[in-house]
Amino acid sequence: MKNQMDSLPLINDFAKRSFRDVADQDYIAARMSYRAQLREPFLWSSLQAFEKYFKAILLFNRKSAKGVGHNISEALKRVESIHDLSFSIPDDVREFIDYINNYGTNRYLEYSTHLRDQALLALDRSVWYVRRHCFYMRGELTNSKGVPIELLPFNLEPKLSDSC
Repeated sequence: MKNQMDSLPLINDFAKRSFRDVADQDYIAARMSYRAQLREPFLWSSLQAFEKYFKAILLFNRKSAKGVGHNISEALKRVESIHDLSFSIPDDVREFIDYINNYGTNRYLEYSTHLRDQALLALDRSVWYVRRHCFYMRGELTNSKGVPIELLPFNLEPKLSDSC
């Protein structure tokens, strides 16, 4: 039986390829849909992108995404509950994610939808804040003196000072 440390690269590769990389494709599809004035495909692809980005973050941090489904507001709460991740987003990004959560699932036209003003700009800004957490930030290296160095503080530092 493999030891747990042996499976870390496999889990990280799965999170990267199955969630983050596919989320990037959904994000591109959302942008293309917006440009083509396809409202529902824009909303659906945006929802899919955020869903996968959040699930990737959860998986990279070994947290469960079970039961989240398409509820990206719930996924965001779970990501924010990772105590040492220091994940924070501006209010306008949170509002856009809530908007996508409310309207993105309407791909069968069950109710009226609308596009917010500057929805493409809001999508780009929101993806910028979320996607930058979509990689494995944890682990440790050993310096030349044999002292282990935790990587998480170094990977978080630029994120805490950056703004869009």
